[in-house]
Amino acid sequence: MKAKEFSNFIKALAEFLENAGAENIAKALHETMPLFEKQPDATMAQLAKNFSKITPNTNVHGTEVRVIISQMPYLLSLLKVQKSKALISDTEKFRDALKPYSSKAISEVIRSVIELIDQVEQKKQQARHAKEEKEKLEAELVYSYVSKLEDALGDENRFPEILKEMETKKPKLSVGIIKKIALQFSKRAAREIQNKKDAITAIQRRHEALMIGRAKSEATGNRTAA
Repeated sequence: MKAKEFSNFIKALAEFLENAGAENIAKALHETMPLFEKQPDATMAQLAKNFSKITPNTNVHGTEVRVIISQMPYLLSLLKVQKSKALISDTEKFRDALKPYSSKAISEVIRSVIELIDQVEQKKQQARHAKEEKEKLEAELVYSYVSKLEDALGDENRFPEILKEMETKKPKLSVGIIKKIALQFSKRAAREIQNKKDAITAIQRRHEALMIGRAKSEATGNRTAA
């Protein structure tokens, strides 16, 4: 069950209890709502895992978690009568996640979990950004070397220099980048370029093929002229 579905149940339950005069427990349940709104598409199992990683501020006062925990046996008994397995399972997960913080303010526990979720998401965004930047730099590097090789193709002095530069460059070009350069430059299939040696060989062969073709052409021309 997703958080937004579970929150509908908690919201309806809180409104029922509030109208029934159980304002304290209703208030406690209402204070959990920001958590479900934070990640509406997360499962309750995913949300519950976050609780084990928080350290709520003990100086924050308010309705304590124990208010919800104390009513859980009755709520679960009611749900079991209805035989709602998914709802029972998620309610138990929520109960178990809250239990360690029985003496803490609900608002502070929920705030701590939301803060943790924000921190995790920020790290994910930073990791995605770093990955995108790395991929961009790698693409530029591949393009640069493919262009250099194309410009030096057929130059018996310049071409080996570019190839040597690729193999000795500091910091070293990764095998992955060298393979990408070889794939683009040699026009060979990926299955033919499995490692660095294959990549260098593929690059050399295109140059050698051109040089051999040129030599044959010149030889033919000389015989014709004779």
